[in-house]
Amino acid sequence: MLFALRRLSLGLLLAALASATLLVSDLGQRRPKVRPLPRVAIFQLTSRPVLDDSVRGILEGLSRAGYREGSTLEVQRFNAEGDTATANAIAREIVGGGYDLAITASTTALQVLANANREGRLLHVFCTVTDPFAANVGLKAGDPLGHPRHLVGIGTFQPVRELFRLARRIRPELKRVGTVWCPAEAPAEACVRIAREESAALGIELLEARADSTADVAEAARSLVSRGVEALWLGGDNVVETANSALVAVAREARIPLLANAPTHAEAGALVGLGADYLEVGRLAGELAARLLGGLDPATVKVESVVPTALALNLSALGNLRDRWVVPDDVRSGAVLVIDEKGNRTTRGGSAAPDAAATPGRRYRITLAQLVSDPSIDATREGVLGGLSEGGLVPGRDVDVKVRDAQGDLSALPGLVDAARSDRAELIVTITTPALQAAMARVHDLPVVFALSLDPLLVGDRGTHEKHLANVAGIYDRSPFEALLDLLKELLPGARRIGTLFNPSELNSVTFLGELDRTARARGFELVSVPSDSASGVADAALALVQQKLDAVCQINDNLHEASFAGIATAARRARVPLFAFSSPLVHQGAALALANDHADGGREAGLIAARILRGESPGAIPYRGITKTVLAVNPAAAAAAGLRLPESLVARASIVVGRSPAASSPAPLPAPQAPAAALPKEPSPPPPLGRKANLQVVHFAESSMVEDAMAGLTAQLPKLGLVEGRDYAMTVRNAQGEMSNLVSLLDAAVATRPDVLLLTSTPTLQAALKRVKDVPIAFNIVANPILAGAGVSFSDHVPNVTGISTESDFAGMAKTVRECLPRARRVGTLFNPGESNSVFNRDGTAKALAAVGIELVSIGTSTPAEISDAALALTSRTIDAICQVNGNMHDSGFAGIAQAARKAKLPLFAFTSAQAIKGGAAVAVARDYERAGADQARLAARILRGESPASIPFELVSRTAIVVNLESAAQLELTIPASLLARADQVVGR
Repeated sequence: MLFALRRLSLGLLLAALASATLLVSDLGQRRPKVRPLPRVAIFQLTSRPVLDDSVRGILEGLSRAGYREGSTLEVQRFNAEGDTATANAIAREIVGGGYDLAITASTTALQVLANANREGRLLHVFCTVTDPFAANVGLKAGDPLGHPRHLVGIGTFQPVRELFRLARRIRPELKRVGTVWCPAEAPAEACVRIAREESAALGIELLEARADSTADVAEAARSLVSRGVEALWLGGDNVVETANSALVAVAREARIPLLANAPTHAEAGALVGLGADYLEVGRLAGELAARLLGGLDPATVKVESVVPTALALNLSALGNLRDRWVVPDDVRSGAVLVIDEKGNRTTRGGSAAPDAAATPGRRYRITLAQLVSDPSIDATREGVLGGLSEGGLVPGRDVDVKVRDAQGDLSALPGLVDAARSDRAELIVTITTPALQAAMARVHDLPVVFALSLDPLLVGDRGTHEKHLANVAGIYDRSPFEALLDLLKELLPGARRIGTLFNPSELNSVTFLGELDRTARARGFELVSVPSDSASGVADAALALVQQKLDAVCQINDNLHEASFAGIATAARRARVPLFAFSSPLVHQGAALALANDHADGGREAGLIAARILRGESPGAIPYRGITKTVLAVNPAAAAAAGLRLPESLVARASIVVGRSPAASSPAPLPAPQAPAAALPKEPSPPPPLGRKANLQVVHFAESSMVEDAMAGLTAQLPKLGLVEGRDYAMTVRNAQGEMSNLVSLLDAAVATRPDVLLLTSTPTLQAALKRVKDVPIAFNIVANPILAGAGVSFSDHVPNVTGISTESDFAGMAKTVRECLPRARRVGTLFNPGESNSVFNRDGTAKALAAVGIELVSIGTSTPAEISDAALALTSRTIDAICQVNGNMHDSGFAGIAQAARKAKLPLFAFTSAQAIKGGAAVAVARDYERAGADQARLAARILRGESPASIPFELVSRTAIVVNLESAAQLELTIPASLLARADQVVGR
């Protein structure tokens, strides 16, 4: 019995355990299921401020209603970047993607998605649509509830009538307005229809020009200007808005205002931007979408027009206008964004102020990392700074830019990129491919903007031009290989073999070599290439190259060979082989012709992108693209020396023409390229080798075009003096980047190497050396007055270890030139630095020379770079006839701000540095030849290396002065250049 009970108890226990197991295993199944997050797709046609604001508002509206991206809502954003095929593919993906709801921004996005969603499989909310009833998506005009059940949204008709009425208030005499619009754009047609009615009611003639694509916009706008319009108007048109920059440029050229129906266009240059606050429109659409996700029946939603208006004014546009436009005080006070006459921004509530930089006192921090200094890199850097200014962020006022230069040392680049964090940078700009590669490898949490680089897809980014690394954007550089080789074939029809040097250690050099080779073979050329991977080896590699029976040298761009181009030019000249290049400044160093990407413009575009990112745009949403603008530069004298004649028609097309060689103007035939070298005059034999390797230490205070030119002259002259780098000397270059604390430490570091000669540029560098260096020979350059700097009591009685080249400006020559250009001038202005002795000296010398020809010099002192732009604007208001900017380290670096003020005031700008006329905005430069000064410095250094004491070598004045005229800048500044000045100019840009 007991045994039976035990067996029964065991059975009951096992049954209980089995039941419990089943209950536990079913526990998860019996818990309430967690509902998945709602899924929403947001679709915009392209990246434009209006649409970007709308999308940002959509997300804010959803968040306000409790639908927060990532926590209570899953959001997928789509952007077709203006491509119709991509937009259609996106629409199909959204409809079949299992989303609970889709939101579109723009009329075209509405139409594309509605067409793909005809069966109503997806709930669709639209916004940022001018007239949804004219979009042909099934809405019934006049019936707010007459819409498909799955399609609802908000219409936003731009306040066209209000804008025309405001224009009449600002200019009561307004009679004729022009507009460019795309017939394929339904919103454009709707806006133009209202504009016709309102302009007729106001007595204004509306002239129209049609544009079928963005490429047509500029030409259409110019046709309106030729018909005498007093203003341009931009309504709700996706095609034309995408090309808004072209409209702004045409309006500026014509000196008429642009009036736009979007507040964001005021930032881009429009005088008035009156339109919807699209951030608020997006918020309303987001709130509507949230209600629908919460169960609201879409059939009960009315489709209505909602226009929360906002006014933005850009009063800086007033200074350029040919007619009188006056903005009343009540209009100013009613604007949510005002950019005043000096470019300062003020916001007044609302949400339409798109610019974080408008916050008073807000200054951004940028670190700019570059591999080395050379003409292309320096032009790119200046372009970046100009682009930032054009984008509304003026360096020194709105943004602090810290330049870090690796001095050609690739291993230093990662450290420079890391240093951006110690700079507390909010954005990094890289110039050159190695700098970009270093940033891509080490920076993932800061925006990176690149310029003068290979396409990032070739150096590590595995995405596409449209979908790429989330923190990277910029402008890449691909040389115009096809166009240059076509020119070469035109000039040398019988050419078959061309050559180039390349650096196997530089990825961009190897890539460009491959590109040139493919292009050459396609055009019937054989490409001969010789490697060189160090500055000391370039001259020998160039000699080896030109000995291979070449018809021409076509030198690719890379950091090494651009910095060492003088050695290539010397070899080509001696072998009488024409030299072609892909960098325009190289025509000044011996290239016969260069067809180059406009690196300054590429830098400008990168600077504009940087400004957009600092204001809040995502780098990942900005497509990668290449430089499109090119520059043709010619050197007829260099061509003639190689037996090549440049046709007059080609020279006439060139933006840069070096010198005035008889070969460029004389119809007499030149010797054929195949003429034997024996027919040339025999060059004198260079002095013998030094017999030892000397240590040359170069120290700069700051980068400038003068320093670049001087270094080019120095390095080109040393071989002519029998001093070959690597055999007779090793050179180390140090740059203090404009910081005195850096300068002292760099001088100490240079002296610690026990140099044979210390080569210095600039007055601050010489002054610092005079205090610290007593037993090392010094040869200086780019010093206006060495006596004033403390180097001696006269040019012959000076500090015993010092000699050098004085580059005192040609004050009398400048005064004569100003009087020649402006016979009635009475007052001329300049900025100077009271704390910089050479700046004060140059101011006083200019004042004395101008007084001798009856002109008063008005000067304003500035002590920091941040003051330059505002001081230049103040100078233009002093009733002056022109600006004649004296040389000084600070103002040479900040010359762009002075040029900008001169352009705005239409005041002729004269300069004492050639580069400031060639590419800096000055109309005329009366300049010491700093390249010749560098050659003169090399001559003094050679004398010291061969045994002479600096004490026995008197200071010298630079041996040449040049006059440079820039006709394009002169036209912008409304200055007519006298024929007498053109006749004796050494260089005329833009002829």
